[in-house]
Amino acid sequence: MPGWDAWPPDHQRSLGPLPPGAAPAVLVDLLAAALADQPRTATVVVGCSGGPDSAALLRLARRARPDLDLLAAHVRHGLRDDADDVAAARAQAEAAHARVRVAPVTVRDRGEGPAAAARRARLAALRAIAEAEGAVVVLLGHTAEDRAETVLLNLARGAGLDGLAATAPERRDGPVRWRRPLLRARRADVRAVATEGPATVADPSNADPARRRTRARHEALPALERLAAGPGDAVGALLRTADLAREDREALDALADRVGAAARHDFGGVACLALPALDDETVAVARRVVRALLADAGAAPQAWAVEAARALPAGAAVTVPGGVTVRRSGPWLTARPAALGALASRPLPSIGIVPGAQAGATLRLEPWPPSAPTGGAWPPSGLTGGAPDAEATGGAADAEAPWHAPPPARAALPGAATLPLATTTGGVLRAPQPGDRVWLEGRARPLAAVLDRAGVPGPVRDRLPLVCEADGRVAGVL
Repeated sequence: MPGWDAWPPDHQRSLGPLPPGAAPAVLVDLLAAALADQPRTATVVVGCSGGPDSAALLRLARRARPDLDLLAAHVRHGLRDDADDVAAARAQAEAAHARVRVAPVTVRDRGEGPAAAARRARLAALRAIAEAEGAVVVLLGHTAEDRAETVLLNLARGAGLDGLAATAPERRDGPVRWRRPLLRARRADVRAVATEGPATVADPSNADPARRRTRARHEALPALERLAAGPGDAVGALLRTADLAREDREALDALADRVGAAARHDFGGVACLALPALDDETVAVARRVVRALLADAGAAPQAWAVEAARALPAGAAVTVPGGVTVRRSGPWLTARPAALGALASRPLPSIGIVPGAQAGATLRLEPWPPSAPTGGAWPPSGLTGGAPDAEATGGAADAEAPWHAPPPARAALPGAATLPLATTTGGVLRAPQPGDRVWLEGRARPLAAVLDRAGVPGPVRDRLPLVCEADGRVAGVL
């Protein structure tokens, strides 16, 4: 599914975490594997809070790749006096021979809670730094215990397979790759590395009993230790479960991707899914295809939103988190971002190439007939279509402006279309309007009826580019 990579490669995978007591050299190897695809002198951003986990991550990255340009990025949330955090991050960067960047952010809670809001702001700031520096990789210092706590929290809220698979080693975010190379390493072993360098700081919120993660760390995990078989390694058991769930998730995601590729026909920024393609699929696959539809439209595809979209009756709509409107339109399920307006009109030349006339398409315009001299009369003798009948025009009044049959559009290059314009004064590319007609099967027919017949979903029609003559008549539909 979008955003997830199968990293590390299969030959580097192992179920569960490393056993406690891993030597620093083993942790260096984890960093070396995570950075193996980075060329010499490449810039790599390391999230550096000033705490022990990120301090160790920075030191291990320097040991693994002395040739890299490491940038320690510290985000100031402004939620408390964090001057000591900044000083610690600077000292750790200096010790690791890394550059440092401090980024202040404003945390706005949108209802997800202060911790989640701070995380969202922090990741946005780190991504902005990576893009400004031309860095592809951002390293984060999460450990095996962090992942185990996340699995527990997800179980507590009733998550499914994806929640069990919690915290992937890598996540794609456009050009940025978020990597967590220490996910298999134990927290105590990582922090032992941090003691070799400058002093670190502790985030007081990590000891706040009101936080669910604090309770998972200090109450739930110790309780599971008493239930776990053998030596009582609850972290190891949870991570083995998470890794098994991850492998199952990747198999389901691959299947859903294949189904979605055949069923998706996105248009003009509106994500569209042909529902009949899901008729023979399992609920697990169908749910993933719908979730990808919502995510691609910019929604937060929460479980209830996915189920609400799947259950929509014909003609109904629902707005899901992220401001995305999901609508059932005939055999289609469409997801339209809130900020997506109607297609803007733009003038067209009479002759030439119009790049980007439609998503992924190029429009080539040429006069009709090709031999017509500039300024010549049109239509030439023998090419008039004559006045359409009343059924085609909607009334005799329309016959006063007879239509002339335009020649058919023809394919030019892949992703391109060639259309004729009957005038040397150019035309316009615009969205459909009430009363539009298009020449089809020897007569001018109402465009709305043609689109209905073609099964074009309603929510995309105002994003449908029409190539029009200067007088407004439709020459073609892209």
